[in-house]
Amino acid sequence: YKSILGSQVILDSVVKDELMEIRRQYSDKRRTDIENSVEDVSDEDLIPEEEIVVALSRDGYIRRMPLQDYRVQSRGGKGVKGVTTKAEDEIALLTITNTHRTLYLFTSLGRVFGVRGFSLPEPKTGKGKLVGTIVTLEKEERVVAIKDSSLDGAKYVFFVTCKGTAKRLPVEELEGLTRAGRRVLTLLPDDNIARVRVTSGKDELLLTTSMGQTLRVLEEEFRPLGRQAQGVRGMRLDDGDCVVGCDIVTDGRQVFFISEQGIGKRTKYSEFTQHHRAGYGVRAMKLSNKTGKLVGAWGVADDQEIVVISSKGRMVRINTNEVSSLSRTATGYKVVRLDDGDSVADVSIVKTDDEGALD
Repeated sequence: YKSILGSQVILDSVVKDELMEIRRQYSDKRRTDIENSVEDVSDEDLIPEEEIVVALSRDGYIRRMPLQDYRVQSRGGKGVKGVTTKAEDEIALLTITNTHRTLYLFTSLGRVFGVRGFSLPEPKTGKGKLVGTIVTLEKEERVVAIKDSSLDGAKYVFFVTCKGTAKRLPVEELEGLTRAGRRVLTLLPDDNIARVRVTSGKDELLLTTSMGQTLRVLEEEFRPLGRQAQGVRGMRLDDGDCVVGCDIVTDGRQVFFISEQGIGKRTKYSEFTQHHRAGYGVRAMKLSNKTGKLVGAWGVADDQEIVVISSKGRMVRINTNEVSSLSRTATGYKVVRLDDGDSVADVSIVKTDDEGALD
């Protein structure tokens, strides 16, 4: 080996012979291609997937915030300042979703738009952007419901208007939704969409009004209709009343009610007997000037988290085990402490891990 190392000519010859032997034993056709190109990378590929809170103010400003910013509060807590709004502006809608999901924005004129969670503004401070700069709204048109597109195998979209008109729409009618929008309901004058749910086609529904009435009814009583249809009467209302809740009856759960002044309770579904559509229903909660009107009704499980947001942007995250389970005629107890002039604006339910989704 000294002779090899001592002569550059001999060393080069040995290396050449060894390489030729390797080529003889292992040589084959190239299996890869070398190209001068860059793989396309979308905006979504660069954005982390995370749970977010999406809030829309009554003046039409929308923004998103990381859900992890909000800690679980004890019952009656005042919470943390979750949303900054301008003077005299109030939070109207709240939902919990994911940055990579599509959100359905239902409007007062019966249209629906599809926007991605990551496309919404995430300002460190401030009120966000006008929703009209994200989707094209007509004059006097406003977003009245925000729904996560995680349909979990559902077959229909069920929505009910403030005046009690209801409609069951096949989910296929929402496929391919973009910011361009699509009409899904023809509305009567002075009416608007109140609540939106996705259903299996064989669910039981619980419709609730601001004056504390609740109607339990089979979904099958509402025949499926196309996008242009007006819908049918879902619930009969007294003058001045308005539908504020549409919940799906689920075994092992209770329905959570909360009023404008932060009074809330849980009630078993068995307390509400089944009726036919277009009825008045039964009393769901005893209301007074102290409680204010009902804000809504949501199905919840034990040991589940509820996010309550006030009209002034105060957010409280509580556990359902801290909310008393009471009869349908009971008033309830203080769930959220509010400042003077503040009121509950909306609620969003954080679904359990085994459900694999958010509501």
